[in-house]
Amino acid sequence: MKFTISSKELLARVQTISRVINKKNVNGMLNNIMFEVKKDGIVSMTAACEDMTARTSCQCDTEGTGAFAVSAKLLNEALKEIAEQPICFVVNETTTEGCVSYMNGVCKFPCEGADIFPAINEDEQYNYSLTVDATIIDKGLTSTAYAVGNDDIRPIMNTVHFDLNIEGLVIVASDGHKLIKYTCMMPSCTEPASFSMPSKMVGVVRGIIGKVQNEVVGMEFNDRQVRMTAGDYVLVGRLTEGRYPNYNAVIPQDQPLQVMIDQQVLISALRRVLVFASDSSGLIALKIEDNMMTLNAEDLEFNSKTEEKIGCRYEAEAIRIGFKGSELLNVLSNINSDEVVLKLIDATRPSIFVPSEEVENEELLALLMPMLLMDE
Repeated sequence: MKFTISSKELLARVQTISRVINKKNVNGMLNNIMFEVKKDGIVSMTAACEDMTARTSCQCDTEGTGAFAVSAKLLNEALKEIAEQPICFVVNETTTEGCVSYMNGVCKFPCEGADIFPAINEDEQYNYSLTVDATIIDKGLTSTAYAVGNDDIRPIMNTVHFDLNIEGLVIVASDGHKLIKYTCMMPSCTEPASFSMPSKMVGVVRGIIGKVQNEVVGMEFNDRQVRMTAGDYVLVGRLTEGRYPNYNAVIPQDQPLQVMIDQQVLISALRRVLVFASDSSGLIALKIEDNMMTLNAEDLEFNSKTEEKIGCRYEAEAIRIGFKGSELLNVLSNINSDEVVLKLIDATRPSIFVPSEEVENEELLALLMPMLLMDE
């Protein structure tokens, strides 16, 4: 059997689905990508691990039908070195040898039978469904994924949580120190439902969404797994079991103190001040009063400190609050807005960061826990 395909297209598809494959596998077959050549000229490629299976397919010039598996690592590394051109993929089913012919040469490699390769269970019954533009999923995951936790005791915190109802879609992630909530106010589900997507699956989904920006994403899910279709990609994965914490309960509903500040000015000042912060705590102190924000950092171990002042809009009583500098920088860098609004109650309770202007039908909220200032 053989098929002809663009080297660039094949590499893009192989790289996208290879995100599923674990670095170490007990089952050696899971180090491979399975190719299936069908009668109608469709070539499908499948990668899998114990918890996920990803498949993509495309139209090619084909001869014969069949299936085989080839090392994902070998294929990725070989395709990266081949310039954009049509390549011919030939597999001898008798000798189980694969051969790729391109303009200046040919490479040969061993193949394996695909009989025991994990297949997507097409008979799984799903209770809920969701249809939404790929751009919305992309925005939601980009805005929240960096806040996913790494908690061995509570694996539910190592997920991005999806809440769906007839009015909108809410995507949330939290590591216990920060919480990011993205809301798209549009009909998304026939009835209220929710699921928690493991962080590895989030990375795979983001890779697929990057290839199908103008497509519609379909999701079907039950208590155990989710099936996502986007363009000619299909991803099926196991969900994380457990009840996600009530994130709305930790979001303050009334913050009387509000500061508006230029995002890039604050980010630039924060990066300079962070150089002098303690390696152990990373503490940055903010003093806000009379339309001025003062940033302070100090490292007692090396007897170094710094102070920088920047303008803002704030006319309430003076307040001094501390944050872990790297976390604050992370939050600010992931808010797409010229100006950021910082909402406060006092120096000990959660602070809220929101863009000064929201996109229509969308809301983004970042909650960050403050750090104790030693002189308070």
